[in-house]
Amino acid sequence: MTTQLPLHWALLAGLSLLLAALQAAAGPLAASPSADQVAAPTELQRLLALGHAAIGKREFAKADEAFRAASAADPKSVEPWLGMAETARVSGQAKAIEPALNKARQIAPKSVAVLSAWASWHYANGRFDAAEASWRSALTEDPKAVGVLVDLGDFEFNVRQRPAQAAALYEKALQIDPSRAGAWHALGTAHLALGKAQPALTHMRKAVELSPGNPLALTGLARAHFALGQRDEALQQYERALVASPRFAPARLERAELLRLSGKPAEAVQALQPLVQEQPKLLAAQLGLALAWQAQGKSKEALQAYQAALAVDGGNLQALNNAAWLASDRALGVPDQGLAWAKKAATLRPADPLVIGTLAWVEFQRGDRAGATKRLRALVAASGAQRAESHYLLGRVLSESGDVPAARASLQKALQLDPKFAFAAETQQLLESLR
Repeated sequence: MTTQLPLHWALLAGLSLLLAALQAAAGPLAASPSADQVAAPTELQRLLALGHAAIGKREFAKADEAFRAASAADPKSVEPWLGMAETARVSGQAKAIEPALNKARQIAPKSVAVLSAWASWHYANGRFDAAEASWRSALTEDPKAVGVLVDLGDFEFNVRQRPAQAAALYEKALQIDPSRAGAWHALGTAHLALGKAQPALTHMRKAVELSPGNPLALTGLARAHFALGQRDEALQQYERALVASPRFAPARLERAELLRLSGKPAEAVQALQPLVQEQPKLLAAQLGLALAWQAQGKSKEALQAYQAALAVDGGNLQALNNAAWLASDRALGVPDQGLAWAKKAATLRPADPLVIGTLAWVEFQRGDRAGATKRLRALVAASGAQRAESHYLLGRVLSESGDVPAARASLQKALQLDPKFAFAAETQQLLESLR
């Protein structure tokens, strides 16, 4: 049995890194400048501005020089050292990051900006517990540090996979600063994960209102419409996102998926082919293209796309399972490879009814009726008992083996479980033929 590709609802706005942490953090480093400071920046502020401008221009030597001069101008400020850490990160000088962060921590160990910067660095290195501890320490110092609340919310959503806790953090951040489009988008994403599509739509609309040309915000709004079954509205928002940023991959992928699900697989293929050419290692694009070809009944093209996906990730369960199912058709010329794919998928997911059903079907198509029947009977007796597809496959195999009464019982059970499942028409036709 083939498996479907879900819409990509992962949170696409990653956690803020060192510079974002510095810029967003409230606390000692975020004090409002006086009127005199606005009129005439201090030497420290001037040098810091030069350093960050140099980072933006990728003039890393100049940035480092400016930050070091800033440190000399005010040895008690952590900002120059955080700037040096950011310069090292952006320029790929990883060994220089921790010494700069350590120096900042020596100067101000309880600084929200320093704690947040350390959290981001721990996160980037996979030290998730240490990252969380640093963010929570920052909130202990300043519970209203909006940037830290958002970063910790992202952490709860992406790493801990706790959307309810993430939503609570985003809501707190927005109570303090409701002007953050990214936080509205993140809150909407968390509510989508919780199955709360209507509030998600409200949050996504707010994100678009605050950032009308942002393709990420528009894509989030499209997802919310889709979750509510409003496909035309979703398509409209995907198209707006692509007007804003024609190469924005998430909108391209999800728009194509929506076209396929709306019965327009040819348009989905047309949308995905340029993306696959531009980014041949983008797994989701290869899988989406394969499903779109398959929806048109073009098995050869679909199999080629699944093979391209397996070239990117040889252990992708969906590509293995679906390629094996297609390869069971001997006309495609890869029956042995199909069996290898099916066995590998079964090794990865031995209790999955769809995967085991595919393996049994491949075995049956290769002439092993007894083995396929035994495997399908065991499947139906266990995890596949409530799946129409499992009963349909068993009915097919039993009918080919000449056990008509048992075949009819299995086929009738399939329709009883789900009268509209993917193979309902084939099931009904086979039942008619067995009469």
